[in-house]
Amino acid sequence: VSVENCTKSRMDTSMILLIIHAIYVPIIFILYLVQLVLVIMNKRKPQFQSSYFSLFIIEGFVCLTLVVINTITHRLVLFPQINGFYANIPSSWFTTALYFAGFYFSACAEYTNIFIALNRLSALALNEKYEKLWSYLFWLTIPLIFGCPFISYYHLVDVSVSFYPDVGNTFYMDYDHSARSWLYQRSNRQLTFRLYLVCSVITLTLNLLAVAVIRWKSMTKESSIEIRLFLLGFTSFICSLPMTIHQVLFYINSIVPLIVYVIYVPILSIFYLAQVVIVIVNKRKPQFRSSYFTLFIVEAFTGLSTVVVITVTNRLILFPQINSFYKDIPGSGWTTGLYFANYYFPGCQEYTNIFIALNRLSALATSNKYERIWRYLEWLCLPVIFGFPFISYYHLLDVKTGFRTLDNHTTYHIDYDHTVRPWRSNRVSAFYLYAACSVVTLTLNLSTIVVLRFKAMERVSSRETRLFLLGFTSFLCGLPMTIQQLIYQFMPNELDISAIAYRLPILYDLKTLTPCILSIIFSTAIRNELRRGIFRNKVTTTS
Repeated sequence: VSVENCTKSRMDTSMILLIIHAIYVPIIFILYLVQLVLVIMNKRKPQFQSSYFSLFIIEGFVCLTLVVINTITHRLVLFPQINGFYANIPSSWFTTALYFAGFYFSACAEYTNIFIALNRLSALALNEKYEKLWSYLFWLTIPLIFGCPFISYYHLVDVSVSFYPDVGNTFYMDYDHSARSWLYQRSNRQLTFRLYLVCSVITLTLNLLAVAVIRWKSMTKESSIEIRLFLLGFTSFICSLPMTIHQVLFYINSIVPLIVYVIYVPILSIFYLAQVVIVIVNKRKPQFRSSYFTLFIVEAFTGLSTVVVITVTNRLILFPQINSFYKDIPGSGWTTGLYFANYYFPGCQEYTNIFIALNRLSALATSNKYERIWRYLEWLCLPVIFGFPFISYYHLLDVKTGFRTLDNHTTYHIDYDHTVRPWRSNRVSAFYLYAACSVVTLTLNLSTIVVLRFKAMERVSSRETRLFLLGFTSFLCGLPMTIQQLIYQFMPNELDISAIAYRLPILYDLKTLTPCILSIIFSTAIRNELRRGIFRNKVTTTS
Protein backbone atom coordinates (compact mmCIF):
# COMPACT_ATOMS: atom_id res chain seq x y z
CA VAL A 1 0.00 0.00 0.00
CA SER A 2 2.85 2.38 0.83
CA VAL A 3 4.49 1.75 -2.55
CA GLU A 4 1.18 2.35 -4.30
CA ASN A 5 0.72 5.60 -2.38
CA CYS A 6 4.22 6.75 -3.33
CA THR A 7 3.58 5.90 -6.99
CA LYS A 8 0.27 7.77 -6.93
CA SER A 9 1.94 10.78 -5.30
CA ARG A 10 4.63 10.80 -8.00
CA MET A 11 1.99 10.60 -10.73
CA ASP A 12 0.10 13.53 -9.18
CA THR A 13 3.30 15.57 -9.01
CA SER A 14 4.09 14.64 -12.62
CA MET A 15 0.68 15.94 -13.64
CA ILE A 16 1.31 19.21 -11.83
CA LEU A 17 4.64 19.62 -13.62
CA LEU A 18 2.96 18.87 -16.95
CA ILE A 19 0.40 21.61 -16.28
CA ILE A 20 3.20 24.06 -15.41
CA HIS A 21 4.95 23.27 -18.70
CA ALA A 22 1.68 23.63 -20.59
CA ILE A 23 1.22 27.12 -19.12
CA TYR A 24 4.61 28.82 -19.27
CA VAL A 25 6.13 27.31 -22.44
CA PRO A 26 3.40 28.55 -24.86
CA ILE A 27 3.22 31.96 -23.15
CA ILE A 28 6.98 32.61 -23.36
CA PHE A 29 7.13 31.12 -26.85
CA ILE A 30 4.42 33.49 -28.13
CA LEU A 31 6.00 36.46 -26.33
CA TYR A 32 9.37 35.71 -27.93
CA LEU A 33 7.74 35.28 -31.35
CA VAL A 34 5.94 38.62 -31.01
CA GLN A 35 9.25 40.33 -30.22
CA LEU A 36 10.83 38.84 -33.34
CA VAL A 37 7.92 40.02 -35.50
CA LEU A 38 8.18 43.53 -34.01
CA VAL A 39 11.90 43.72 -34.71
CA ILE A 40 11.48 42.48 -38.29
CA MET A 41 8.60 44.85 -39.06
CA ASN A 42 10.41 47.88 -37.57
CA LYS A 43 13.89 47.08 -38.86
CA ARG A 44 14.04 50.31 -40.86
CA LYS A 45 13.33 52.51 -37.84
CA PRO A 46 16.42 54.12 -36.23
CA GLN A 47 16.02 52.35 -32.89
CA PHE A 48 16.09 48.92 -34.59
CA GLN A 49 18.82 49.52 -37.19
CA SER A 50 21.61 48.27 -34.93
CA SER A 51 23.30 45.14 -36.24
CA TYR A 52 22.61 43.61 -32.84
CA PHE A 53 18.95 43.16 -33.77
CA SER A 54 19.91 41.18 -36.88
CA LEU A 55 21.73 38.75 -34.61
CA PHE A 56 18.75 38.91 -32.21
CA ILE A 57 16.52 37.63 -35.03
CA ILE A 58 18.89 34.73 -35.71
CA GLU A 59 19.08 33.93 -32.01
CA GLY A 60 15.29 34.01 -31.73
CA PHE A 61 14.84 31.69 -34.71
CA VAL A 62 17.35 29.20 -33.32
CA CYS A 63 15.94 29.29 -29.79
CA LEU A 64 12.29 28.91 -30.84
CA THR A 65 13.24 26.00 -33.10
CA LEU A 66 15.04 24.39 -30.16
CA VAL A 67 11.95 24.79 -27.97
CA VAL A 68 9.82 22.93 -30.53
CA ILE A 69 12.39 20.15 -30.98
CA ASN A 70 13.07 19.69 -27.26
CA THR A 71 9.34 19.61 -26.54
CA ILE A 72 9.03 16.60 -28.84
CA THR A 73 12.27 14.81 -27.96
CA HIS A 74 12.82 15.63 -24.25
CA ARG A 75 9.71 17.17 -22.68
CA LEU A 76 6.64 15.16 -23.70
CA VAL A 77 8.47 11.83 -23.29
CA LEU A 78 8.66 12.41 -19.51
CA PHE A 79 4.92 12.38 -18.80
CA PRO A 80 3.11 9.01 -18.82
CA GLN A 81 -0.22 10.82 -19.08
CA ILE A 82 0.43 11.78 -22.72
CA ASN A 83 3.50 9.91 -24.01
CA GLY A 84 1.77 6.68 -25.06
CA PHE A 85 1.91 7.60 -28.75
CA TYR A 86 5.73 7.42 -28.74
CA ALA A 87 5.49 3.61 -28.69
CA ASN A 88 3.87 3.74 -32.15
CA ILE A 89 6.39 6.08 -33.82
CA PRO A 90 8.55 4.00 -36.20
CA SER A 91 12.15 4.71 -37.08
CA SER A 92 12.12 6.95 -40.15
CA TRP A 93 13.62 10.06 -41.68
CA PHE A 94 11.46 12.13 -39.29
CA THR A 95 13.04 10.69 -36.13
CA THR A 96 16.50 10.99 -37.68
CA ALA A 97 15.86 14.64 -38.54
CA LEU A 98 14.66 15.34 -34.98
CA TYR A 99 17.76 13.71 -33.51
CA PHE A 100 20.08 15.64 -35.81
CA ALA A 101 18.23 18.94 -35.27
CA GLY A 102 18.58 18.67 -31.49
CA PHE A 103 22.37 18.70 -31.74
CA TYR A 104 22.49 21.04 -34.72
CA PHE A 105 20.44 23.96 -33.38
CA SER A 106 22.05 23.72 -29.94
CA ALA A 107 25.41 24.24 -31.64
CA CYS A 108 23.97 27.10 -33.71
CA ALA A 109 22.97 28.82 -30.47
CA GLU A 110 26.56 28.54 -29.21
CA TYR A 111 27.99 30.14 -32.36
CA THR A 112 25.34 32.87 -32.22
CA ASN A 113 26.48 33.76 -28.69
CA ILE A 114 30.03 34.26 -29.99
CA PHE A 115 28.98 36.76 -32.65
CA ILE A 116 26.63 38.62 -30.29
CA ALA A 117 29.53 39.05 -27.85
CA LEU A 118 31.81 40.16 -30.70
CA ASN A 119 29.16 42.63 -31.87
CA ARG A 120 28.83 44.18 -28.40
CA LEU A 121 32.61 44.39 -27.93
CA SER A 122 33.03 46.22 -31.23
CA ALA A 123 30.07 48.50 -30.46
CA LEU A 124 31.54 49.58 -27.12
CA ALA A 125 35.12 49.87 -28.39
CA LEU A 126 34.50 51.54 -31.77
CA ASN A 127 31.28 53.48 -31.03
CA GLU A 128 29.49 54.43 -34.27
CA LYS A 129 32.24 53.10 -36.55
CA TYR A 130 31.33 49.50 -35.80
CA GLU A 131 28.14 49.62 -37.92
CA LYS A 132 30.18 50.10 -41.11
CA LEU A 133 32.17 47.01 -40.21
CA TRP A 134 29.10 44.93 -39.38
CA SER A 135 27.28 45.91 -42.58
CA TYR A 136 29.63 43.42 -44.26
CA LEU A 137 30.53 41.16 -41.33
CA PHE A 138 26.92 40.20 -40.60
CA TRP A 139 26.52 38.37 -43.90
CA LEU A 140 29.72 36.45 -43.22
CA THR A 141 28.43 35.28 -39.83
CA ILE A 142 25.40 33.46 -41.28
CA PRO A 143 27.43 30.72 -43.05
CA LEU A 144 29.50 30.23 -39.89
CA ILE A 145 26.51 30.07 -37.54
CA PHE A 146 24.61 27.55 -39.66
CA GLY A 147 27.52 25.86 -41.47
CA CYS A 148 29.98 24.92 -38.73
CA PRO A 149 27.40 22.94 -36.67
CA PHE A 150 26.44 21.01 -39.81
CA ILE A 151 30.09 20.05 -40.36
CA SER A 152 30.22 18.81 -36.75
CA TYR A 153 27.05 16.69 -36.88
CA TYR A 154 26.49 15.81 -40.56
CA HIS A 155 27.16 12.12 -39.82
CA LEU A 156 23.92 11.96 -37.77
CA VAL A 157 21.80 12.51 -40.87
CA ASP A 158 21.89 8.87 -42.02
CA VAL A 159 21.52 6.91 -38.77
CA SER A 160 18.46 4.91 -37.69
CA VAL A 161 16.82 6.70 -34.73
CA SER A 162 13.89 5.48 -32.60
CA PHE A 163 12.10 6.21 -29.34
CA TYR A 164 12.86 3.52 -26.75
CA PRO A 165 10.86 2.82 -23.55
CA ASP A 166 12.54 3.73 -20.28
CA VAL A 167 11.76 3.19 -16.60
CA GLY A 168 8.83 5.02 -15.07
CA ASN A 169 6.72 4.81 -18.26
CA THR A 170 8.96 7.31 -20.04
CA PHE A 171 10.80 7.25 -23.37
CA TYR A 172 14.18 8.37 -24.65
CA MET A 173 15.54 8.99 -28.14
CA ASP A 174 18.60 7.21 -29.45
CA TYR A 175 20.01 5.56 -32.57
CA ASP A 176 21.04 1.99 -33.36
CA HIS A 177 24.51 1.61 -31.82
CA SER A 178 25.16 -1.70 -33.53
CA ALA A 179 25.36 0.00 -36.92
CA ARG A 180 28.25 2.31 -36.04
CA SER A 181 29.84 1.62 -32.70
CA TRP A 182 32.30 4.50 -33.09
CA LEU A 183 29.51 7.02 -33.66
CA TYR A 184 28.49 7.46 -30.02
CA GLN A 185 31.95 8.48 -28.91
CA ARG A 186 32.36 10.81 -31.87
CA SER A 187 29.10 12.74 -31.72
CA ASN A 188 27.70 12.66 -28.20
CA ARG A 189 30.93 12.90 -26.28
CA GLN A 190 33.93 14.32 -28.10
CA LEU A 191 32.29 16.77 -30.49
CA THR A 192 29.70 18.06 -28.04
CA PHE A 193 32.27 18.49 -25.28
CA ARG A 194 34.76 20.34 -27.48
CA LEU A 195 32.13 22.50 -29.19
CA TYR A 196 30.46 23.69 -25.99
CA LEU A 197 33.77 24.23 -24.19
CA VAL A 198 35.47 26.18 -27.00
CA CYS A 199 32.43 28.32 -27.83
CA SER A 200 31.78 29.16 -24.18
CA VAL A 201 35.41 30.13 -23.53
CA ILE A 202 35.46 32.41 -26.58
CA THR A 203 32.10 34.00 -25.69
CA LEU A 204 33.11 34.54 -22.07
CA THR A 205 36.43 36.09 -23.11
CA LEU A 206 34.72 38.53 -25.48
CA ASN A 207 32.17 39.51 -22.83
CA LEU A 208 34.88 40.10 -20.22
CA LEU A 209 36.77 42.28 -22.70
CA ALA A 210 33.56 44.28 -23.20
CA VAL A 211 33.29 44.70 -19.43
CA ALA A 212 36.89 45.97 -19.35
CA VAL A 213 36.07 48.47 -22.12
CA ILE A 214 33.08 49.77 -20.14
CA ARG A 215 35.23 50.02 -16.99
CA TRP A 216 38.14 51.96 -18.50
CA LYS A 217 36.62 53.88 -21.38
CA SER A 218 34.60 57.06 -20.83
CA MET A 219 31.05 56.39 -22.02
CA THR A 220 28.73 58.98 -23.57
CA LYS A 221 24.96 59.17 -23.19
CA GLU A 222 24.58 57.46 -26.57
CA SER A 223 26.61 54.53 -25.24
CA SER A 224 23.91 53.67 -22.68
CA ILE A 225 21.86 51.98 -25.42
CA GLU A 226 24.81 49.84 -26.47
CA ILE A 227 25.53 48.98 -22.81
CA ARG A 228 21.95 47.83 -22.27
CA LEU A 229 22.13 45.67 -25.40
CA PHE A 230 25.41 44.25 -24.11
CA LEU A 231 23.74 43.40 -20.78
CA LEU A 232 20.94 41.70 -22.71
CA GLY A 233 23.39 39.53 -24.64
CA PHE A 234 25.61 38.86 -21.62
CA THR A 235 22.75 37.78 -19.34
CA SER A 236 21.39 35.52 -22.10
CA PHE A 237 24.80 33.85 -22.27
CA ILE A 238 24.97 33.52 -18.47
CA CYS A 239 21.54 31.85 -18.45
CA SER A 240 22.82 29.25 -20.94
CA LEU A 241 25.94 28.43 -18.89
CA PRO A 242 24.31 25.72 -16.71
CA MET A 243 23.50 23.75 -19.87
CA THR A 244 27.06 24.22 -21.10
CA ILE A 245 28.50 23.13 -17.76
CA HIS A 246 26.30 20.05 -17.82
CA GLN A 247 27.46 19.12 -21.31
CA VAL A 248 31.11 19.57 -20.35
CA LEU A 249 31.03 17.76 -17.01
CA PHE A 250 28.72 14.95 -18.04
CA TYR A 251 30.81 13.89 -21.04
CA ILE A 252 34.27 14.36 -19.64
CA ASN A 253 35.93 11.24 -18.20
CA SER A 254 39.19 12.38 -16.62
CA ILE A 255 40.71 13.97 -13.56
CA VAL A 256 40.43 17.47 -15.08
CA PRO A 257 37.20 18.39 -13.19
CA LEU A 258 38.82 17.29 -9.93
CA ILE A 259 41.78 19.60 -10.57
CA VAL A 260 39.39 22.45 -11.38
CA TYR A 261 37.45 21.83 -8.16
CA VAL A 262 40.68 21.72 -6.12
CA ILE A 263 41.65 25.13 -7.50
CA TYR A 264 38.49 27.23 -7.35
CA VAL A 265 36.50 25.77 -4.42
CA PRO A 266 39.10 26.55 -1.68
CA ILE A 267 39.92 29.96 -3.20
CA LEU A 268 36.29 31.09 -3.40
CA SER A 269 35.48 29.63 0.02
CA ILE A 270 38.35 31.52 1.69
CA PHE A 271 37.39 34.64 -0.25
CA TYR A 272 33.77 34.31 0.92
CA LEU A 273 34.90 33.72 4.52
CA ALA A 274 37.08 36.85 4.36
CA GLN A 275 34.06 38.90 3.30
CA VAL A 276 32.03 37.54 6.21
CA VAL A 277 34.83 38.50 8.63
CA ILE A 278 34.97 41.98 7.11
CA VAL A 279 31.22 42.46 7.55
CA ILE A 280 31.26 41.18 11.15
CA VAL A 281 34.30 43.28 12.17
CA ASN A 282 32.92 46.46 10.57
CA LYS A 283 29.25 45.93 11.50
CA ARG A 284 29.18 49.15 13.56
CA LYS A 285 30.37 51.30 10.65
CA PRO A 286 27.62 53.21 8.80
CA GLN A 287 28.18 51.43 5.48
CA PHE A 288 27.62 48.01 7.12
CA ARG A 289 24.71 48.84 9.44
CA SER A 290 22.08 47.85 6.90
CA SER A 291 20.03 44.85 7.98
CA TYR A 292 20.90 43.33 4.61
CA PHE A 293 24.40 42.50 5.85
CA THR A 294 22.97 40.46 8.74
CA LEU A 295 21.17 38.32 6.18
CA PHE A 296 24.38 38.28 4.11
CA ILE A 297 26.18 36.66 7.06
CA VAL A 298 23.41 34.06 7.40
CA GLU A 299 23.53 33.37 3.66
CA ALA A 300 27.32 32.95 3.78
CA PHE A 301 27.12 30.57 6.76
CA THR A 302 24.54 28.33 5.09
CA GLY A 303 26.39 28.53 1.76
CA LEU A 304 29.81 27.60 3.15
CA SER A 305 28.26 24.81 5.23
CA THR A 306 26.66 23.47 2.05
CA VAL A 307 30.02 23.57 0.23
CA VAL A 308 31.67 21.49 2.97
CA VAL A 309 28.86 18.94 3.07
CA ILE A 310 28.45 18.45 -0.68
CA THR A 311 32.24 18.13 -1.09
CA VAL A 312 32.00 14.97 1.00
CA THR A 313 28.63 13.66 -0.21
CA ASN A 314 28.50 14.76 -3.87
CA ARG A 315 31.92 15.88 -5.14
CA LEU A 316 34.67 13.47 -4.04
CA ILE A 317 32.52 10.41 -4.76
CA LEU A 318 32.68 11.12 -8.52
CA PHE A 319 36.39 10.50 -9.00
CA PRO A 320 37.73 6.92 -8.93
CA GLN A 321 41.23 8.31 -8.33
CA ILE A 322 40.36 9.23 -4.73
CA ASN A 323 36.94 7.77 -3.82
CA SER A 324 38.04 4.25 -2.87
CA PHE A 325 37.85 5.06 0.86
CA TYR A 326 34.05 5.41 0.63
CA LYS A 327 33.63 1.62 0.48
CA ASP A 328 35.14 1.37 3.99
CA ILE A 329 32.78 3.95 5.56
CA PRO A 330 30.09 2.09 7.53
CA GLY A 331 26.58 3.38 8.00
CA SER A 332 26.53 5.33 11.26
CA GLY A 333 25.30 8.51 12.90
CA TRP A 334 28.01 10.39 11.02
CA THR A 335 26.70 9.36 7.60
CA THR A 336 23.14 10.06 8.74
CA GLY A 337 24.16 13.56 9.83
CA LEU A 338 25.85 14.17 6.47
CA TYR A 339 22.76 13.03 4.59
CA PHE A 340 20.50 15.26 6.69
CA ALA A 341 22.84 18.27 6.29
CA ASN A 342 22.92 17.67 2.53
CA TYR A 343 19.24 18.61 2.43
CA TYR A 344 19.05 20.91 5.46
CA PHE A 345 21.55 23.68 4.62
CA PRO A 346 20.35 24.18 1.00
CA GLY A 347 16.83 24.43 2.42
CA CYS A 348 18.06 27.13 4.82
CA GLN A 349 19.43 29.02 1.83
CA GLU A 350 16.02 28.98 0.16
CA TYR A 351 14.38 30.61 3.19
CA THR A 352 17.27 33.09 3.42
CA ASN A 353 16.55 34.14 -0.17
CA ILE A 354 12.96 34.90 0.83
CA PHE A 355 14.00 37.25 3.64
CA ILE A 356 16.68 38.92 1.50
CA ALA A 357 14.05 39.63 -1.17
CA LEU A 358 11.63 40.90 1.51
CA ASN A 359 14.38 43.09 2.97
CA ARG A 360 15.14 44.67 -0.40
CA LEU A 361 11.46 45.24 -1.17
CA SER A 362 10.91 47.03 2.14
CA ALA A 363 14.15 49.02 1.70
CA LEU A 364 13.15 50.37 -1.72
CA ALA A 365 9.46 50.81 -0.92
CA THR A 366 9.74 52.50 2.49
CA SER A 367 13.25 54.07 2.23
CA ASN A 368 14.81 54.75 5.65
CA LYS A 369 11.79 53.56 7.65
CA TYR A 370 12.48 49.90 6.94
CA GLU A 371 15.44 49.72 9.34
CA ARG A 372 13.10 50.28 12.30
CA ILE A 373 11.09 47.24 11.24
CA TRP A 374 14.10 45.04 10.50
CA ARG A 375 15.69 45.90 13.83
CA TYR A 376 13.31 43.31 15.27
CA LEU A 377 12.44 41.30 12.16
CA GLU A 378 16.02 40.22 11.45
CA TRP A 379 16.06 38.28 14.74
CA LEU A 380 12.60 36.82 14.19
CA CYS A 381 13.59 35.48 10.77
CA LEU A 382 16.35 33.27 12.20
CA PRO A 383 13.94 30.67 13.71
CA VAL A 384 12.16 30.51 10.34
CA ILE A 385 15.38 30.14 8.32
CA PHE A 386 16.82 27.38 10.51
CA GLY A 387 13.58 25.90 11.86
CA PHE A 388 11.38 25.30 8.81
CA PRO A 389 13.96 23.19 6.90
CA PHE A 390 14.36 21.09 10.05
CA ILE A 391 10.61 20.44 10.05
CA SER A 392 10.85 19.34 6.40
CA TYR A 393 13.77 16.93 6.88
CA TYR A 394 13.78 15.88 10.55
CA HIS A 395 12.71 12.35 9.51
CA LEU A 396 16.17 11.83 7.96
CA LEU A 397 17.86 11.93 11.37
CA ASP A 398 16.82 8.43 12.46
CA VAL A 399 17.35 6.43 9.25
CA LYS A 400 20.28 4.15 8.45
CA THR A 401 22.39 5.91 5.81
CA GLY A 402 25.48 4.78 3.94
CA PHE A 403 27.53 5.09 0.74
CA ARG A 404 26.90 2.55 -2.03
CA THR A 405 28.20 2.15 -5.57
CA LEU A 406 26.12 2.81 -8.63
CA ASP A 407 25.84 0.53 -11.65
CA ASN A 408 28.96 2.05 -13.23
CA HIS A 409 31.01 0.78 -10.22
CA THR A 410 33.21 3.90 -10.35
CA THR A 411 31.12 6.40 -8.39
CA TYR A 412 29.26 6.30 -5.11
CA HIS A 413 25.91 7.57 -3.91
CA ILE A 414 24.74 8.33 -0.37
CA ASP A 415 21.29 7.01 0.43
CA TYR A 416 19.20 5.59 3.27
CA ASP A 417 17.22 2.42 3.91
CA HIS A 418 13.94 3.01 2.08
CA THR A 419 12.18 0.18 3.92
CA VAL A 420 11.94 2.52 6.92
CA ARG A 421 8.93 4.80 6.48
CA PRO A 422 8.59 4.36 2.68
CA TRP A 423 5.66 6.75 2.73
CA ARG A 424 7.93 9.66 3.74
CA SER A 425 9.99 10.81 0.75
CA ASN A 426 12.80 13.37 0.98
CA ARG A 427 12.33 14.00 -2.76
CA VAL A 428 8.74 15.12 -2.23
CA SER A 429 9.78 17.33 0.71
CA ALA A 430 12.57 18.92 -1.39
CA PHE A 431 10.21 19.37 -4.34
CA TYR A 432 7.63 21.35 -2.39
CA LEU A 433 10.22 23.31 -0.37
CA TYR A 434 12.16 24.47 -3.44
CA ALA A 435 9.03 25.17 -5.47
CA ALA A 436 7.28 27.20 -2.74
CA CYS A 437 10.38 29.17 -1.69
CA SER A 438 11.36 29.98 -5.29
CA VAL A 439 7.87 31.22 -6.16
CA VAL A 440 7.74 33.45 -3.06
CA THR A 441 11.26 34.82 -3.63
CA LEU A 442 10.61 35.48 -7.31
CA THR A 443 7.33 37.25 -6.50
CA LEU A 444 9.05 39.52 -3.97
CA ASN A 445 11.87 40.33 -6.39
CA LEU A 446 9.46 41.13 -9.20
CA SER A 447 7.51 43.38 -6.81
CA THR A 448 10.76 45.20 -6.04
CA ILE A 449 11.37 45.71 -9.76
CA VAL A 450 7.87 47.19 -10.06
CA VAL A 451 8.67 49.58 -7.18
CA LEU A 452 11.85 50.66 -8.95
CA ARG A 453 9.93 51.14 -12.19
CA PHE A 454 7.23 53.41 -10.81
CA LYS A 455 9.00 55.17 -7.95
CA ALA A 456 10.82 58.44 -8.63
CA MET A 457 14.46 57.50 -9.11
CA GLU A 458 15.76 60.51 -7.20
CA ARG A 459 14.08 59.07 -4.10
CA VAL A 460 15.72 55.65 -4.49
CA SER A 461 19.09 55.08 -2.83
CA SER A 462 21.67 53.77 -5.26
CA ARG A 463 23.24 51.74 -2.44
CA GLU A 464 19.96 49.97 -1.69
CA THR A 465 19.45 49.35 -5.41
CA ARG A 466 22.88 47.75 -5.72
CA LEU A 467 22.21 45.53 -2.72
CA PHE A 468 18.92 44.49 -4.36
CA LEU A 469 20.81 43.56 -7.53
CA LEU A 470 23.24 41.55 -5.39
CA GLY A 471 20.42 39.59 -3.77
CA PHE A 472 18.45 39.16 -7.01
CA THR A 473 21.40 37.91 -9.07
CA SER A 474 22.37 35.52 -6.25
CA PHE A 475 18.84 34.13 -6.38
CA LEU A 476 19.04 33.75 -10.17
CA CYS A 477 22.34 31.87 -9.86
CA GLY A 478 20.59 29.41 -7.54
CA LEU A 479 17.69 28.77 -9.93
CA PRO A 480 19.47 26.01 -11.93
CA MET A 481 19.90 24.06 -8.69
CA THR A 482 16.23 24.64 -7.88
CA ILE A 483 15.18 23.35 -11.29
CA GLN A 484 17.41 20.30 -10.80
CA GLN A 485 15.75 19.53 -7.47
CA LEU A 486 12.33 19.75 -9.08
CA ILE A 487 13.40 17.40 -11.88
CA TYR A 488 15.00 15.01 -9.37
CA GLN A 489 11.51 14.06 -8.21
CA PHE A 490 10.99 12.19 -11.49
CA MET A 491 14.31 10.28 -11.65
CA PRO A 492 13.76 6.91 -10.01
CA ASN A 493 16.49 4.71 -11.51
CA GLU A 494 20.24 4.53 -10.97
CA LEU A 495 21.09 5.59 -14.51
CA ASP A 496 19.36 8.92 -13.94
CA ILE A 497 20.99 9.32 -10.52
CA SER A 498 24.42 8.66 -12.06
CA ALA A 499 23.74 11.27 -14.76
CA ILE A 500 22.56 13.89 -12.28
CA ALA A 501 25.52 13.26 -9.97
CA TYR A 502 27.91 15.00 -12.36
CA ARG A 503 25.74 18.13 -12.41
CA LEU A 504 25.13 18.52 -8.69
CA PRO A 505 28.55 19.84 -7.50
CA ILE A 506 28.75 22.63 -10.07
CA LEU A 507 25.10 23.56 -9.52
CA TYR A 508 25.65 23.68 -5.77
CA ASP A 509 28.75 25.85 -6.30
CA LEU A 510 26.81 28.16 -8.60
CA LYS A 511 24.20 28.56 -5.88
CA THR A 512 26.47 28.90 -2.85
CA LEU A 513 29.72 30.54 -4.02
CA THR A 514 28.62 33.10 -6.61
CA PRO A 515 27.42 35.60 -3.92
CA CYS A 516 31.07 36.16 -2.92
CA ILE A 517 31.86 37.23 -6.50
CA LEU A 518 28.68 39.26 -6.96
CA SER A 519 29.28 41.12 -3.70
CA ILE A 520 32.52 42.54 -5.15
CA ILE A 521 30.58 43.79 -8.16
CA PHE A 522 27.57 45.31 -6.39
CA SER A 523 28.72 46.20 -2.85
CA THR A 524 31.04 49.21 -2.67
CA ALA A 525 31.50 48.77 1.09
CA ILE A 526 32.85 45.21 0.83
CA ARG A 527 34.97 46.10 -2.18
CA ASN A 528 36.58 49.09 -0.43
CA GLU A 529 37.32 47.12 2.74
CA LEU A 530 38.91 44.31 0.75
CA ARG A 531 41.07 46.79 -1.17
CA ARG A 532 42.05 48.54 2.04
CA GLY A 533 43.00 45.23 3.68
CA ILE A 534 45.08 44.11 0.70
CA PHE A 535 46.99 47.39 0.46
CA ARG A 536 47.54 47.44 4.23
CA ASN A 537 49.10 43.97 4.09
CA LYS A 538 51.37 45.05 1.20
CA VAL A 539 52.57 48.08 3.17
CA THR A 540 53.21 45.96 6.28
CA THR A 541 55.15 43.37 4.27
CA THR A 542 57.29 46.08 2.64
CA SER A 543 58.05 47.67 6.02
